[in-house]
Amino acid sequence: MVENSSLSQTNYNSVPLGNTEELKAAEKFVIEAAQYLFNSPHIQDVRRDDALRFIIHWMSDTKDYTYSIDETVAKFAKRDTELIGLYMAAMALYSLQHPDAAADPFKLKLGAVNHLLNYCEIESNGVKMSKHLRNLLAARKNGKLEQKLK
Repeated sequence: MVENSSLSQTNYNSVPLGNTEELKAAEKFVIEAAQYLFNSPHIQDVRRDDALRFIIHWMSDTKDYTYSIDETVAKFAKRDTELIGLYMAAMALYSLQHPDAAADPFKLKLGAVNHLLNYCEIESNGVKMSKHLRNLLAARKNGKLEQKLK
């Protein structure tokens, strides 16, 4: 039997985020929510909105990681504000999967941008490629993404 992830998705409103222990326990749900976002098309959808809202709530309350968005990243989301949300989900996912590297803000940004670019490259995800996103993809292809993000 094949399980449809959109039907079995956790109700993120029921995941407690009230204290340090609950935030730590919620990390597995943050990973699940981020993976859901990156495994579904870039469309307006209640389940995607709930997953993103949950991730952002967790990110704003956790003391284990620090997140920020700089102007380099903000540029690629000028026309598509959901891309900022996906970038935030990518930061959360990267930090939880690479906790040692996540302490370095540049490594966190690089890992998150790479994850977001992987998602954007898949045509069926439906991301409209801005000039800035295309430039980031070209820089990555040419081995110059790190320089472009500095």
